[in-house]
Amino acid sequence: MTEPDATNALPEPLLSCKGISRSFPMGEGELEVLKDVDFELRQGEFVAIVGSSGAGKSTLMHILGLLDAPNAGEVIYRGKSLASLDPEKASRLRNLEFGFVFQFFHLLP
Repeated sequence: MTEPDATNALPEPLLSCKGISRSFPMGEGELEVLKDVDFELRQGEFVAIVGSSGAGKSTLMHILGLLDAPNAGEVIYRGKSLASLDPEKASRLRNLEFGFVFQFFHLLP
């Protein structure tokens, strides 16, 4: 058996999330939209997130893009957790590093 070649190792993820969960208040309970989602995206990869209406696609994109926060879990960008970013730093990162095409038009700070 041969050892894996380090030159063939996958690069570190550019963007990842670990254990992302998000729920919203609904009546006297909660609506669980995302539960323990793990996701990795490496530089140069193209990904499509598909699902039926209400499956949580937009919620996941809002969390990955720092427009919403998960109830649990962590988003990591370029090896750094985004959980502790203050609103000003999150806004700067969003404006300089991320791009969005919304279903509906919004202006972002």
